[in-house]
Amino acid sequence: MVIEFLTFTVPVERRAAFLARDAQIWTAGLAQHPGYLGKEIWAAADDPTQVTCVIRWASQAEWKAFPESRIKELDAQMGDLLMPVSGVRTFEVVPAAGS
Repeated sequence: MVIEFLTFTVPVERRAAFLARDAQIWTAGLAQHPGYLGKEIWAAADDPTQVTCVIRWASQAEWKAFPESRIKELDAQMGDLLMPVSGVRTFEVVPAAGS
C-alpha cells in the first residue's frame, strides 16, 4: 500500500467550503479509479490553515496511472476553491516486525 499526503494552505474562513467541495469533486473522482482505497482529511491542530489529504492506494503503479487529464479536470471543477499544494509526501506501508 502507498500513502499520498497532500498538504494545502486554506484560509480559515474558506476551510468548510474547501472541504465540502473537495469531498464532492476530488473524493468522488478518486473513488472511481482502480487502486484507490480511501481518503482521510487531517486538520493541523497547531495551524488552522493547514489541511492534509491522506490518500491510500493499493500500489504506486495504480496511483500513478491516475490520468493527468483527469487531475486537470477535477482541479478545474474545484473552481475558486482550488488551493495551492504546500507539501507532497509519499509513504510505502511496511509491515511492522512481528506482525
